Amino acid sequence: SAEQAVYRKVCIELLRELFDILPKKDRDILGKTCGVFGYPEATLKEIGMYHMMKESAAEKAKSRAVEKLREAYPGSRLQVWRTVHRMMRRPVPPPGEDSELRRNFPQYVRALAEGYGVLNKL
Repeated sequence: SAEQAVYRKVCIELLRELFDILPKKDRDILGKTCGVFGYPEATLKEIGMYHMMKESAAEKAKSRAVEKLREAYPGSRLQVWRTVHRMMRRPVPPPGEDSELRRNFPQYVRALAEGYGVLNKL
């Protein structure tokens, strides 16, 4: 659907932001391993030869790059976007009687998303 296409496109753009903070060598290794963000897909052996390292060292470098992405994810715009998107699809208003927050919860979620700048592309 169009909504899924937009969701994926924004996720990819925000993942690119995280990817771009990696050191150049890590970007090259991870990009070539996965064949993403303009990097041609390559085997670990080919990557190792390019960087003058053993295949096992290239595998370890790939694992370290993935771990750096995992560490950068919490609090990133990608995490905020995914959380807000989930909240907008299935809002779970806070408990309470008929508070203003409960009545206007979807609008608050949208305002939060706009505050973080994650809906600018929509």
